[in-house]
Amino acid sequence: MLPEVMRAGRADLYSIFRTRAQDCAGALAIEDGSKRLRYAELLERVDRLAAGHLEKCRALGGFR
Repeated sequence: MLPEVMRAGRADLYSIFRTRAQDCAGALAIEDGSKRLRYAELLERVDRLAAGHLEKCRALGGFR
């Protein structure tokens, strides 16, 4: 089992990613031309996007 899975305590993709991002917050996660994101920045964007989707789903009567 991957060390990230062991530390996260769960095997879902988000938990593995979050554990990795916390371990390497300042490390480069994505580079596309002149755009670069560190793990901490990417995690912040992922969390913000997920929160937005959950809010829209709740507004439409989905999750409660």
